[in-house]
Amino acid sequence: MKKCPCCNNKSYYKIFDFGLHPWCGDFRDLSDRNPVKKYPLKIVMCKSCKLVRLTHYIPKKIMFSKTTYLSGSSDELLQHFKNLSLKIKSKFKLTKNSNILDIGSNDGSFLKYFKSSKILGVESAKNLCDISNNNGVKTINGYFNFSLAKKIKNKFDVIHGSGVMFHLEEINSAFKGIKLLLKENGILVIEFLYLKTIIDKFYFDQIYHEHLFYYNIETLNTFLKKYDLEIFDFELSPIHGGQVVAYISHKGGKKINRRLQNALFKEKKYKVNTPGYFKKFCSTIDKSKNTAVKKLDQYRDQNKIIVGLGAPAKGNTLMNYYNLNNQHIDLLIEKNPLRINKLSPGSNIPIMMESDLRIKPDIFLVLIWNLKNDIKKKIRKKFKGSKFLFPKNFLKYK
Repeated sequence: MKKCPCCNNKSYYKIFDFGLHPWCGDFRDLSDRNPVKKYPLKIVMCKSCKLVRLTHYIPKKIMFSKTTYLSGSSDELLQHFKNLSLKIKSKFKLTKNSNILDIGSNDGSFLKYFKSSKILGVESAKNLCDISNNNGVKTINGYFNFSLAKKIKNKFDVIHGSGVMFHLEEINSAFKGIKLLLKENGILVIEFLYLKTIIDKFYFDQIYHEHLFYYNIETLNTFLKKYDLEIFDFELSPIHGGQVVAYISHKGGKKINRRLQNALFKEKKYKVNTPGYFKKFCSTIDKSKNTAVKKLDQYRDQNKIIVGLGAPAKGNTLMNYYNLNNQHIDLLIEKNPLRINKLSPGSNIPIMMESDLRIKPDIFLVLIWNLKNDIKKKIRKKFKGSKFLFPKNFLKYK
């Protein structure tokens, strides 16, 4: 990615280089021991508009034509979608005649809460598209861009994208399509990982190849101005470790909420969109590498059984950056059936169904740390006495 997609500037500040990593979705069969292809994983900040992005992207047809990520496999995420749907219905007075579009609709988990209105999903992964359509959620199989948008005849009262607006290789074409399809008084709802939270809480594992862009509120708003769109309100959500739900309209279409003004003021005050804001983050992550390996090696020397809790994309950043493999972790357990009997990319750790685990691990390395409620309710109760090790245990903040 030579140019910034927001302002076309070629110059940037180097933020952090994680080295070469496999694509986080490259789960192989247990019998496949061929080495996975690796790609640069490096984040930079545009010197002009301050957008943070990766320098290298993997083609969308590799990452998104078939995926193993299932929204419906997380009870916590489903509850979040349900709560958000109630807010949207109430806040924007939706009716049975309202048109709702979900971009990157996955298995239809968000749209199923809007079945009383007219719904349409767009999903690039055919396997997920089939699941959605079979569950009664009308879904187009394709990559959302301007070309696809022109084929959609309806205009929409609400366009939604959860965790997709930082995935888009064709981001300018996609927003051109959104501008075309959004009704004059329509609302665009974007859910995105908040870069400020990633940096403040050292969530470095949320940086991986599928996440091409990393937004703060100011930098997203700067990008939206290209298409005469603007954020008029937002809220912070604890889902995925901390994300922003941004409510967006055509420019001048809605009154700007005071809390948005306050958030923008705080971003400027604390200089979150400057390279200096990342200094502590980078030094802490760099030092954590030796701490992680040393701690896990100590447990192995004591013959401890170590099981990874979850096989999420973020876990692959952590395991590959720390150079962990099946010598450190015995296996990973998952709820998502699409990842069962696979090997984790690069680290080659076998994945089994959570419900099939019969041994009692001494240590759980919690890779799905963002789903704390699920862990508290089920896993801790089932495996009393096991120790739970979170990625933050490897970090030394001073």
